[in-house]
Amino acid sequence: MRDISAIELNVLVKELSDFITKSRIKKIYFLGQDSFRIAFYKENKTIHLYIKLLKTINETKFSETADEPNNFVMSLRKRLENRIVNSISQINHDRILQFSVGKEKYLLTIEMLGKGNIILVNETNNIELCYKSLDFSDRIIRPNNPYILPKGDSISLEEAISSGTSILSNENNEKAISVLSKSVNLGPLYTEDILKRAKVDPKSTSLSEKDKESIVKELKLFSERLSNEKPLVYLENEKITNYSLCEILKYNDLEKKEFESISEALDFIYFSERSYIKDDSKQQKINEIKINISKQEHLSVSLLEDSKKYSEIGKILMEKMYQVNQAIIFLKENKRVEIEEFKRKFPEIKITKLDLKNKTFTIEIDE
Repeated sequence: MRDISAIELNVLVKELSDFITKSRIKKIYFLGQDSFRIAFYKENKTIHLYIKLLKTINETKFSETADEPNNFVMSLRKRLENRIVNSISQINHDRILQFSVGKEKYLLTIEMLGKGNIILVNETNNIELCYKSLDFSDRIIRPNNPYILPKGDSISLEEAISSGTSILSNENNEKAISVLSKSVNLGPLYTEDILKRAKVDPKSTSLSEKDKESIVKELKLFSERLSNEKPLVYLENEKITNYSLCEILKYNDLEKKEFESISEALDFIYFSERSYIKDDSKQQKINEIKINISKQEHLSVSLLEDSKKYSEIGKILMEKMYQVNQAIIFLKENKRVEIEEFKRKFPEIKITKLDLKNKTFTIEIDE
């Protein structure tokens, strides 16, 4: 699934803010593969926030078994557990979320850009902990270094709308999609959809005044649709293709599943991969169970075939029951009869064996 966009994180903050603000961090879990889960407690209620770097941050109803906490998570627990969350906010309209925690004003910073990272910044703006130590040309993400935000000069959707066409300056003859992307950090999905609705070629390097007015008009309509429409997950042949905060033109022909919140939609999308068992030993047991089930299914088919076979035999036997009973009576009265005489006496049933000692005889039934 694609990376989460800045506008989607903006909506998520609004959805999560009421509960998370003034809640306590109850527990932090490491799930492996750049994934975490944080439990927040407030007013006798606990919610779990699932984090998969670059991909999603969402409230989840699924609590899988967590991996053993690594040193990073153990250190986070020591500093943050049972402390109150002062606020949750999006930074610079970008794919960065910050939780202000405790009286010490720790900033639990989740970067959903670049390679993805979780960074704990202390009140002196120094990095105290980081999930990944990374070096960039303009900043260093390592403990004891000052925390520097990634460069970015995007404005909010509301600011873009109020600024009008002035945000769409194209002095360097850039493509329309680049001009709009640099002005408002919405994400490729929504940027392309707005240009499509505005009937502006994304590759155009020359924006007329009419084009700019159409784009601003669609930005306004996009803002309205964010308020009035519900998040959607798109499916093709029952497989998830994408998701959005509101309707996207290019997915009009796909099956749509509507959700009350973007958080709920994301939980639906990522549930299947989270419920997959990654432990090799457990997976081996599952494979063994699958093999046994397969064997049982084959045995079931075989038994069903045998059942049909014996049902037919029983039916034939019932049809010849009178002759069989007569043969039994004859055998009781003639204890020294020879098999050939016995066969001649009852030609309707194919007698193949005679046991006078045990007073039994065997017959052959044609299927």
